[in-house]
Amino acid sequence: MKIIFTPMGFLNPTSGGMVVLEQQMADLKSAGFEVYILYCSNNEWNVFNYLDRLYPAISLSEITKQDIVIISEEFVWYGINEIASRQLNYVVINQGLFATFYSDYLSANQIKEFYKNSKLVIVNSDYTARGVRKLFDIDSKKIKKYIIGIDSKLFSSANKTKDVCYSAYKNSSIGVFVENYLNLKYPFCSVTKIEHTTRKQFADIVNTHKLFLSLGGPEGFGMPPLEAAIAGCRVIGFDAYAGSEYFLPPTFIKVNQNDHLDFIDKIDYAIDNIDDSSLYDTEYVDHLRHKYSLENSRKSIIDIFSSI
Repeated sequence: MKIIFTPMGFLNPTSGGMVVLEQQMADLKSAGFEVYILYCSNNEWNVFNYLDRLYPAISLSEITKQDIVIISEEFVWYGINEIASRQLNYVVINQGLFATFYSDYLSANQIKEFYKNSKLVIVNSDYTARGVRKLFDIDSKKIKKYIIGIDSKLFSSANKTKDVCYSAYKNSSIGVFVENYLNLKYPFCSVTKIEHTTRKQFADIVNTHKLFLSLGGPEGFGMPPLEAAIAGCRVIGFDAYAGSEYFLPPTFIKVNQNDHLDFIDKIDYAIDNIDDSSLYDTEYVDHLRHKYSLENSRKSIIDIFSSI
């Protein structure tokens, strides 16, 4: 059985979804699975050109009924037009419930049928699992949760010399609001905006800061807040819904989604107590570090594909 990923779109090194797919491919390959990427003739889609150096490419005509094609939630249109139409086996990976209907020229019933006819639906959070089940009336046994893996070796709390960092990658308007509030109210604080970084560069920043502001919109999981906490930051902001499975006090201070005033109220509280170590729950963060370890992540994806 070949496992064939469909690398479509544009490579974005800040994308957690791309990091997850790369990790899944590497883990499956290391476990002895035959991992391929589907040949892409669109030279603008540089995700393919990037992965083509790491995995063999295969064309549609070479795929057999024994193989499994991986389709991400954003590219269901391709799955319907090119994979399901050929009666090939496929698995849907949904990393963000909000992107489920991005294929807007398809009807909801077409998308539902595609999900229901898949071998499995892989999700990355309890929130996404509940949404997929509710939207498409899929048997819970067919929905498999993949455990996100965080490379904890990248993160350290040993050198906390700066105050506040934040990323406004999916919510620039509230990022501007929060940054200006900090400039007005706390001009003595060091504030670092995180943008266009690799995971290593992101880690280097959160490792030196005490507070991380989570400004993202709806997510399939939400890796940056979790990574920041593992780096020793207290986290203030949105749990992006899916992050609710780990976004617990006192280490995580939840802000009502897109509530500007609630956000700056919580910032005031966090800065007033910025050096209070009792508000960082070391035991709980150690639990998260283990739960979302690379080892557990690797085991979860191998178990999923071994069950097919």
